[in-house]
Amino acid sequence: ITTFHLQDLALYIYNAMDPDFAEGVNLDRLLKLLARTRLPATKSTVDINLTLSRDAIIPITYTVSDSNGQEWQITSEQTLTVGTHLVTFESVDYGFITAEANTITKQVTIMTEIDSLTNPADAVSGRDEESDQQLRERRNKILEVNDGNTFVQLQPKGQTPVIS
Repeated sequence: ITTFHLQDLALYIYNAMDPDFAEGVNLDRLLKLLARTRLPATKSTVDINLTLSRDAIIPITYTVSDSNGQEWQITSEQTLTVGTHLVTFESVDYGFITAEANTITKQVTIMTEIDSLTNPADAVSGRDEESDQQLRERRNKILEVNDGNTFVQLQPKGQTPVIS
């Protein structure tokens, strides 16, 4: 091990203890001191009209796809009768997944009872995992709220504190 590598290691350890320079897991650990965690990625959701020619039980594994090849899965098993039903699906993948209206039309899991499917409205996009930069900005806002003199903060609004 060279001196150069030891200096790099020392700098890495030092920066891991500073929220302005820490990254990834090290930043997550520091955020725990504020009783906060990184915002996780979420799945996108979309309502899809399923038109059935026969009664069917739609299993939780039922999957469809959009014109971009993005797959969407039903959120809970459904027992449906003949006709058209609006059913909620979520993206298989986490993150900012979009689907414009009328672009989800293909069955991945083939069910002969389903004649057609389409999403009448755009999907509600999920979000990507909070980045280190976004996490630092949110941390700084939390600290700004708590910034200031506690005595002055306890005074009623509009009243000047009197210190004797």
